[in-house]
Amino acid sequence: MSNYIDVTVAITHNMTVYPGDPQVELSPFKSIKGGDNYNLTHLCMGSHTGTHIDAPSHYFQSGKTVDEIEIEKLILPVKVVLIRNQKVLNRTILSKTDLGQQKGVLFKTDHSFGLDRYSRFRDDYVHLSVDGCGYMAERGFGLVGIDSFSIEGFQSKDSMGHKILLGAGILIVEMLDLKKVNPGDYELICLPLKIQKGDGAPVRALLKKI
Repeated sequence: MSNYIDVTVAITHNMTVYPGDPQVELSPFKSIKGGDNYNLTHLCMGSHTGTHIDAPSHYFQSGKTVDEIEIEKLILPVKVVLIRNQKVLNRTILSKTDLGQQKGVLFKTDHSFGLDRYSRFRDDYVHLSVDGCGYMAERGFGLVGIDSFSIEGFQSKDSMGHKILLGAGILIVEMLDLKKVNPGDYELICLPLKIQKGDGAPVRALLKKI
């Protein structure tokens, strides 16, 4: 039995994406069934598809791109924190929650318990408020992840939550599949596709219990 828990959402044809993002297209380019010697798939998608990381350059022109992120920031100890029955994780809620002393925090929310959690988009997904993002920045974490579609609310007009976190050097990982993960301390391995000058990229995210 593997010591690792895969917390990555599989990329599939026409999977649910954030409104306005490119739709995922997976189609056979070469196929053994069609008479070719090998299988080869044509893949078309946005850089923030499925379980993905936001690089600082997502919101800052001079920010680090995906290929510039140090490996040490992508393999690190994290705490998985369970918060139920809250739509907005604000400063008050977060300050009363044991976030641990690890370098990163992953939020497991009501989204992990929904039967349709990835099959359709809901604009009332759980997210951090602006002051909640400010609190995380003050705590000095290196990475913050969440199981919903975005760390920031759908109604945000200025993306200030993202800017606060990324501006403080905090990497953001969104759309984690934490359904089978119990709260506690883990090692996170979160390696994005090495896209040159990428503002974000899908990741294969794994957790190992500490």
